[in-house]
Amino acid sequence: MMLEDSALSRQRCLIAVALLASLAAACPTAASAEREGDAQGWNGSIGAGPAVFPRYVGGAALHLLSIPLISVNYKETIYVELFRAGAVVFASADRKAAFGLAAEPRWGFHSSDGQRLAGMTTRRTSIEGGPTFDWESGLADVNVSYFTDVSNGTGGRSLRASLSRDVIKSTPFILTATVGIDHVDAALRDYYFGIRPSEATAARPAYAPGGGTDLLYGIDGSYAWDRHHSVVFGLNATRLSDSAMRSPIVERRNALAAWLGYAWRL
Repeated sequence: MMLEDSALSRQRCLIAVALLASLAAACPTAASAEREGDAQGWNGSIGAGPAVFPRYVGGAALHLLSIPLISVNYKETIYVELFRAGAVVFASADRKAAFGLAAEPRWGFHSSDGQRLAGMTTRRTSIEGGPTFDWESGLADVNVSYFTDVSNGTGGRSLRASLSRDVIKSTPFILTATVGIDHVDAALRDYYFGIRPSEATAARPAYAPGGGTDLLYGIDGSYAWDRHHSVVFGLNATRLSDSAMRSPIVERRNALAAWLGYAWRL
């Protein structure tokens, strides 16, 4: 069965984020130079598996596709995760606090992705990037990121903050819970959830949502049956802000993504 353009775009975007950070490993940062010998090359796991995503954020229809399931780092400096890639620029001596740079995708849509999108202009998937701060507080892992759209030219910005904690960490099973927020400015929100006057119909009036703050939450984990082989899984959810929820194209307030697959530990 052939995947639609939006599914291919999403799959390629995930692969592209992974490749960007992998290529960056060829250019070690100052932080990695300071720690030469502290860690040995690549660490983590690489795999693949099926994932279920909404065809667009706020849409009811889902699609199934195969994606790379990656969670690796190079000498604890360059890292690649399923939805993020980045590099540590400066870290404390105990490695519990770090400043860096990262990039993440923000999903777009095609007019064929839902009935409410018929006749609308394509909203392209964008890559957002910018500075990040991470802190292992002892109670939870804290992340704060300030991102700018670096690929679509919207000039939009977002502020993301999250708390993560291992709720189960006993070999061979690990389960991590995460909760956070994604504050999106008017430029980004209008691009993805706004209705332009040229796209307005009787059932879909023009709409400019302005900025808003989405709630993020989810779990991810793994079960290792030996040193190199494991099953990995996850479930992420985005609860849209009121301004996004009122958009005529939104069918569901909660956008869910789930994945399950095999991973090989390096």
